[in-house]
Amino acid sequence: MTFKHLLFTLLWVGCFNLSIATAVTLTMDGGKLTGASTVNVNGVFYNVEFVDGSCVSLFSGV
Repeated sequence: MTFKHLLFTLLWVGCFNLSIATAVTLTMDGGKLTGASTVNVNGVFYNVEFVDGSCVSLFSGV
């Protein structure tokens, strides 16, 4: 999934889940979206972070 697809999905979830009074907090770095917190998906809240790197370098091979 590309960054644009992730961003579209995040925005779609935020726009169509307006029935819950919770604000998604976007994390920006120099005008670049790097993450979001309190993303509500079917009543479950997630914090997401967009990072670059391979699976092994990001998760120590786990």
